[in-house]
Parts: sequence; structure tokens; C-alpha cells
Amino acid sequence: MNETSFELILHSGNSKSSSMEAIEYARQGDIQEADFKMNEAQEELLLAHKIQSKLLAKSAKVDHFNPNMLLVHAQDHLCGAQTQLEMAKEIISLYEQVQEIKTYLGIENFQKQKNMRVLLVCGQGMSTSLLVQTMYLYADEGDYIESSSFEELVGVIGDYDVVLVSPQIRYRMPVIERMMTLHTQIVGLIDMKAYGKLDGQKIYNQAKELFMKIKH
Repeated sequence: MNETSFELILHSGNSKSSSMEAIEYARQGDIQEADFKMNEAQEELLLAHKIQSKLLAKSAKVDHFNPNMLLVHAQDHLCGAQTQLEMAKEIISLYEQVQEIKTYLGIENFQKQKNMRVLLVCGQGMSTSLLVQTMYLYADEGDYIESSSFEELVGVIGDYDVVLVSPQIRYRMPVIERMMTLHTQIVGLIDMKAYGKLDGQKIYNQAKELFMKIKH
């Protein structure tokens, strides 16, 4: 009986370990490896249940079946493995849903993104178009900077990480913030002195600081 109990503990323990590993892989976003570990857990649990079935069949053939403490301990492991497997299924399902939401919102791609997309907004888009040219003198390779009028903003705002608003339309800031649909976007007011001096370097650095806030 002791040997059977140890086999039951072995396979139940293996099942629990594989279930926990599956949860960790799912947390890391590796659903394929999580599924592989869940299959391992299921196979080990099946082996444990086969041992359990043999014990039940044996107990049915005798008038008195007296399990010792080791067998009781083994049964506890089996029950724990079953519970762990069911919990792992639910947790992995939740991680899959989170992954789908991240993909839908573009968060995964955003976290891998090294360069920023900046949009400068003013009344007609003319003054900010001049700023764009000066900002490109200091921009990192791969950065994308564009200008827009307020009227055109609603159709393009979703394509940018950082939106900088010119001082003369700062009263539009609340409206612009409401236009943003992704939480991987941020809006800021262009520094007034930098705007007046056409200081592309300072405004670029301002955009960079805002971009780093949403990256972290």
C-alpha cells in the first residue's frame, strides 16, 4: 500500500507542478507553452486517477479496508492536484483575455515601440508646420512628427503617441483629451517661450519627456 501511495503522491505532485508552470507561462504571454504544460498536468492527473481507481477496486473486494496515514496524505495530494488544474484553466483563460485586450488596444506593440509619433496642433496648422521642420533637426532616427489644424484633429489623433497643443488654443485642451481613445497617448501644452522663439529642440525634448511617461 505504501508504494501505491507514493505513486499517487508522485503523479499528483507532478500535475500540480505543471499547472503552476502553465500559469507562469500564461502570465508571460506564452499561451502555447502554457497549453503544453496544461496537457502535461492533465496526463499526470490521469495517471493518478488510474491508481485511485485500482485502490477503489481493491477496497471493494475486501470486507475491511484500513487506509494508513500515508494513503490519506496521498488522497489529499490528489484532491489538491484536481483543484489546482481547474484553477489553472480559469487563470490562463483570464490571461488570454488580457492578452486579447492588450492586442486590441495596441499596448503590446506600443511597449516594443522605440520611436515616438508626435502631432503638433494649432488653429490652422500653419505655425506648427514650421515647428515640425525645426524639431526634425533634433529628432531621433525613426521619430515621426506632423502638424494638424484643430478641425482636422479628430480624424488623425489616434495615429499619434504625443499630442502637443499650441498656446493660442490651450482652451481646447479638455476637448482634445476627450478625443483620445487609447491610454497609450498623452497631450501637453507647448511651452510658450519655446513656441515664440521657434525653439524646435526644447519642444522636441518636451515631447520626449511626455513620451517617456507613457512608456513607463
